Amino acid sequence: MNEYEYHYEDKCWFNGSCHLEKTKGCNKFCAMRREFDYLLFASEVPDKFKSYDKILLTPSDEDVDVFYTLNDIKTDIDAFVDEGRFLYIWGYNAGSGKSSWAIKIMLTYLAMNSLGNGFNPNVAYFVYVPSFLANAKNFDDNEKRQEVIQKALNVNLLILDDIGAIHLSKYDDSVLADVIDNRYRNKKATIFTSNLNQEELASKCGVRTADRILSDISLQIIGESRRASTNQYRRKGNL
Repeated sequence: MNEYEYHYEDKCWFNGSCHLEKTKGCNKFCAMRREFDYLLFASEVPDKFKSYDKILLTPSDEDVDVFYTLNDIKTDIDAFVDEGRFLYIWGYNAGSGKSSWAIKIMLTYLAMNSLGNGFNPNVAYFVYVPSFLANAKNFDDNEKRQEVIQKALNVNLLILDDIGAIHLSKYDDSVLADVIDNRYRNKKATIFTSNLNQEELASKCGVRTADRILSDISLQIIGESRRASTNQYRRKGNL
């Protein structure tokens, strides 16, 4: 097989939207795909979202308008980031799609900035807040501790996932408040997900920090969990 006959129709994020698809330019040396793969790695998105499968989310009847708004943000994500917007996605039900929507938006931003970014690691960063706070107080590895904090401060688009999920020590509170306040003052786009309403968020994170988080767009997803279990075993490739 000629090296230029490599095609990635089944495993490329740009499938269906790239003008090089099914041409000689669609090969393993594609610069856009290589830069996208790098950005995906640097963003530290959970592995299950790195498979190139599209994230399909179907709204419950009560969430249709919210899903339209989230899709509008996804479509306009470059402007959202350039303007330093804040988005708070919350809902009481676990598994309702809050994190998936945040990542869906981030992946679109990565795709739109995956050519000519110079392999810049500070394009986007996914942070699971409990793990982030654990790393931020790992004084046995000060280099790693500073790395995660500085990346959270400086990245173009930050997701702070599951904020308010754990009890915050004074140190946790100071780190989180500093990151959020710094990003707010420097107009750095940030997406938050949480199971807490506005009053609960203020109680958990403090009034000042909650005020920053809720300073722009706040959307509630009401629907039930979209996770499903089964009493049968099959390989996922056979589902």
